[in-house]
Amino acid sequence: LLLVVRYQYLPETMAVRFDPNGVPELVRDKSGLFLLPMIGFICWIMNGLWGIWMASRNQVTGAYLLWSGAVLVQVCLFFALLSLVR
Repeated sequence: LLLVVRYQYLPETMAVRFDPNGVPELVRDKSGLFLLPMIGFICWIMNGLWGIWMASRNQVTGAYLLWSGAVLVQVCLFFALLSLVR
């Protein structure tokens, strides 16, 4: 949602990776930012389904670890996206 709201205000090309000196290493089109939500969605689906499978086999601890890992990936990707669109 954040990306959809801010998309129209972003420049057409953006630096997405920097070296230790702060010089841009990688410049991409702003549509490349949609990779972050796609990665998060794929992780959420895979960990969710795998967690459901583990829960059905009475491995509840493993299921909770997978689900919490999916949430952690979502949070990290949100902060990465936030730093890019600000």
